[in-house]
Amino acid sequence: MKEKENLSIAQVVKKYNLNARKSLGQNFIFDKSLLNRIASFADPKNGEIILEIGPGPGGLTRALIENGANKIHLIEQDLRFKGAIDDIEKDYPNIIKVNYEDALKFNYSNKFLKNVSIVSNLPFNIATPLLITWLSVDPWPGWWNKMILMFQKEVAERITAEPFNKNYGRLSVISQCRAKCKILFKVNSAAFHPAPKVDSSVVLFEPLEDLKIRISTIENITKHAFGQRRKMLKSSLKNIIPDPTYFLKEINIDAEKRAEELSVKEYIVISEAYERYFD
Repeated sequence: MKEKENLSIAQVVKKYNLNARKSLGQNFIFDKSLLNRIASFADPKNGEIILEIGPGPGGLTRALIENGANKIHLIEQDLRFKGAIDDIEKDYPNIIKVNYEDALKFNYSNKFLKNVSIVSNLPFNIATPLLITWLSVDPWPGWWNKMILMFQKEVAERITAEPFNKNYGRLSVISQCRAKCKILFKVNSAAFHPAPKVDSSVVLFEPLEDLKIRISTIENITKHAFGQRRKMLKSSLKNIIPDPTYFLKEINIDAEKRAEELSVKEYIVISEAYERYFD
């Protein structure tokens, strides 16, 4: 068997003359200890598939394998990384499957049935749309068991924010109505190459029990509520609910509250009633 080259990620980048493209939201991590720390949270069990988006030069992919993953599905849009990914396939046969396509257009529900963990240093420019895609799985809970995802720090804070916090908004409600969300640790911008202007955070998502309402309903309610977040609900919801004051009173929600004062559970109550009365 051919001996592994054991190149560092920095050496892989140099070998294939790779550079991170800002247009694709790419930032590389060279620090092996950081990559291992992220991979360790995956804790793959027998038969579990690890899904990684945007593996790039393959640092996290190798760390996942070294931490016990034996089934990894990669989605990479940038064909420049094919050489680096081919090297991993040679070093670790029968572990990796790759789709070279746009992660936003990939049909996840057709490809995966269950038992998948998503572990990714997500390209910054598609991180939030991808998250919404995975939170919109129907029926719920769907094909993924957990997600361990890297976001820009401010996005991670929006995902995990609680009511009365300046970061609490649509993304907070949409995320937390579907999953238990927790920031695992923060990552200084200096850990990336090239270094972005902001720090990042790694967030754990664990799906909650079946939610009967559609995610599109939650999106619609929060769009209007937070779209005019300084207004009371009786005003901000009037474009989608004929008599918001009466409607909210019937479900024991204070119509004089503002968007950031409602809990995730209260948004779920509003959405459930909305589907009963207006769908």
